[in-house]
Amino acid sequence: KGELEGIARGYWGDGSLRYQESYKKGLLWEGSYHSSTGEEVSAIVEGNGVRSDFTSGYLYAMVEYKEGRPEGVVKRFRANGTLKKMYSILHGKKHGEEWRYYARTGEDKQFLPRLYLNWHEGAIQGMVKTWYENGQLESSREMQQNKKEGHSVAYYENGDLMLAEEYSNDVLKKGCYYKTGEDEPVSCVVDGDGVVSIFSSEGAFVQRIRYEKGQPLAPPQ
Repeated sequence: KGELEGIARGYWGDGSLRYQESYKKGLLWEGSYHSSTGEEVSAIVEGNGVRSDFTSGYLYAMVEYKEGRPEGVVKRFRANGTLKKMYSILHGKKHGEEWRYYARTGEDKQFLPRLYLNWHEGAIQGMVKTWYENGQLESSREMQQNKKEGHSVAYYENGDLMLAEEYSNDVLKKGCYYKTGEDEPVSCVVDGDGVVSIFSSEGAFVQRIRYEKGQPLAPPQ
């Protein structure tokens, strides 16, 4: 009833084999995946292994399969071959750690993290961190079921503290906001009321937003 059966094949522009797959009752049971030069990049045997997807001539993604279904590590790549992000799936949903990386070219192709987060059955859960391209920590915040919960901090690109906040169920409870190089906050939020001061990563002033009961006030019409 609509389930895939049989063999599927795909080819490169020169007619060489790109992939061959065999399905049983909708499950990917056998697979062989080849680069444009004919090299076998990955394979699936009796439902287990790694499926490789190509687009525009380059390896776009590698997905782990178990018992004919996508389950395990997923890697996605850029056209230059660098790793873009990596995460895991369980029962069709993201589950566990996810890492996203900056693009690195030339001889320096080491993984430079841009974003780290944790998933639990498709929802963001736990610590979320971001980094600047120079390796400096940009932000760190706690999440629960896709909502901000607990402490959140952010830093300027030079490492100075930009803000420190506390959330409950996605509602801002406390916050202090700093100019780069200064120890005293320029504004604060207490018990959900106050002013949030926003600066760029280099320290330039962007805007001030008034909060009441933990939520931003709409600007006057």
